[in-house]
Amino acid sequence: MVLRLRRGRVGRCRLLIWPHPVSRLDGAFCVHNDRIPGDSVAPVPSEGEVDQSHFSIDAGDFSESDTDTLMDDHLSDSPVLVSRDGFVVTLQLNRPERMNAVSLDLYRALERELSKHAGDPEVRALIITGSERAFCVGADLNAHARGTGGEDARKVYVEAAQTVNRRIQTIPKIVVAAATGHAIGAGFELLIACDLSVVSEDAKYRFPELGLGTFVGGGVTRGLLQRVGRGRTNELLFLCPMLTGREAFEAGLVNRAVPASEVLETAKTFAREAAARAPISVARAKALLSQAGQLSLDDVLDLESDALLACMNSTDWAEGLAAFHEKREPRFRGE
Repeated sequence: MVLRLRRGRVGRCRLLIWPHPVSRLDGAFCVHNDRIPGDSVAPVPSEGEVDQSHFSIDAGDFSESDTDTLMDDHLSDSPVLVSRDGFVVTLQLNRPERMNAVSLDLYRALERELSKHAGDPEVRALIITGSERAFCVGADLNAHARGTGGEDARKVYVEAAQTVNRRIQTIPKIVVAAATGHAIGAGFELLIACDLSVVSEDAKYRFPELGLGTFVGGGVTRGLLQRVGRGRTNELLFLCPMLTGREAFEAGLVNRAVPASEVLETAKTFAREAAARAPISVARAKALLSQAGQLSLDDVLDLESDALLACMNSTDWAEGLAAFHEKREPRFRGE
């Protein structure tokens, strides 16, 4: 469920449950360098070794330690692993052998999990994470090089990608990205789609699409404009710079850049704090924030008034007041 703006009979705006209009683009997503089948795969370059003339990062062989961040069901073949801690669900991209390059199966699995938890009142925040070396390095060019079954199959793939990004941006819960490793192209798009993001200060982040003859997706043209404005968006898309996590933070693209060992715990702290907020208030705020930049001041004021009245009529508001006076943490129920 998502909330969408609708104008009432008297000209005031209201938020209703409705699909969100993230743009749909018929094109390929972010990619990483391919290799000749049978050849060995080059390792991921360490900091300082990345050639800026290249447009992406190759999928490298993983050492045993790279699987340490997988959850208890790490032997699962599922492209997305799921764990839960109280009100927080963690979704871990699980294609470590391809550095979590996106695929149709991965997109579909991620969408299934997001949809399943969207209406669960016992889930109030989600974390999307990857592996130690890669959050997600974009589309799998090995698969693309083998062919995708023609135009119809390409449309299915693109729609699956857009659907996932739309879901992240419209699910009435806070979604936190935890990127310990690289996020390139479609991986960076997933990260930008999240409400909050924590990245490794030394990992690499990039939108290489326009240098590869393809195009960005996931509503990232809108998301970048909202975060960093037109000038910096032009630079990120037209020049395809490779950013470190620290540079992404300084540019305003992410919320925190921390040492890799602190990424997941920082994201969990964000998620736990978000899960402690009143669910109705969170859903209203997320819906309005996604549209406020396109609305007039009068429309925004009307929608804030509607949201405020809805919250004041909820039992959570009464609980919040009681908790304040009793000097304790509130126990919100989403009612």
